[in-house]
Amino acid sequence: MRELNERRLRYFYNVALHGSIRRAADELNTAPSVVTRQLKLLEEEMGVKLFERDVSGSKPTDAAQFLLDYWHSSRSLMEILEERIAETRALKRGKVYISVSEGFLVDFVDNVVKPFNRDFPKIELSVNVLSVGDIVDQVASDIAHLGIVYNPPKVSYIRSFLHVDVPIKLFVSKDHELAKTTEPMTLARALSYPIAKMPNNFGLGRTTELLADSKRIPLNVVFSSNSSRAIAHFICNGTAVAFLGPRYVAAEFGSGELKALEIDHPLLTENQANVIARSGRTPTKAMTTMIDYIRRHSKIFGQC
Repeated sequence: MRELNERRLRYFYNVALHGSIRRAADELNTAPSVVTRQLKLLEEEMGVKLFERDVSGSKPTDAAQFLLDYWHSSRSLMEILEERIAETRALKRGKVYISVSEGFLVDFVDNVVKPFNRDFPKIELSVNVLSVGDIVDQVASDIAHLGIVYNPPKVSYIRSFLHVDVPIKLFVSKDHELAKTTEPMTLARALSYPIAKMPNNFGLGRTTELLADSKRIPLNVVFSSNSSRAIAHFICNGTAVAFLGPRYVAAEFGSGELKALEIDHPLLTENQANVIARSGRTPTKAMTTMIDYIRRHSKIFGQC
């Protein structure tokens, strides 16, 4: 059976309600012949007779009773849909999927998710920690509504809503010998020490590899993890150094455990944090509100 015509269903319902084609036509402000024609077309579409006509009017057949049940059910579902859409617009219902690089996780959960959840407790938030490539893939395929990521690729199918410069620094334990140096730190000297790093499919891991390539210095990697938190905790023991985002380290440790050393290199100074979505996707009310909360509450994006 083909999809039923909404106009014909409305005419059918009014005839069943009023028990007469003429009274239905009066209610619909149209001619009885129009109602008769629409009923005939509906009966042809369904392949059944819908009304028995006699001097007292039009009486629904058994098939018409089934169609009336369908009409009432569809009206009820439409009311539920309209109610849920209204709730979604008022942020009383909904879900937001967000994929993030781990370096943003602490700031995002502590400073954005908590106040958002307090203000909109009926909105479910799903947060997944992924690599840069996986975040971009999830955003591009609409699996994630938003992505929070370092240096996303400049492609036409990704749009950045917020961006902020986030320089990368060399971090060492407060007890590491480099923490006590008073000389300007050079990249060659930094790379001469054992390194803790993320895999190359993560932004920080790829940057570390590119830094070594720029100086043609082989890396002495003693610890690798897809968790920047694990790397930061590892270098606290003083056996290795790592390139990390200072805002993440500040959010995770505060001050005292690790020391940041600046190195003048474009791969370290020209980095951006971005909040991204798929180009062409119409943001939902929940998405735009989340972006606003990131702008207002995040310590990383707060200056946007």
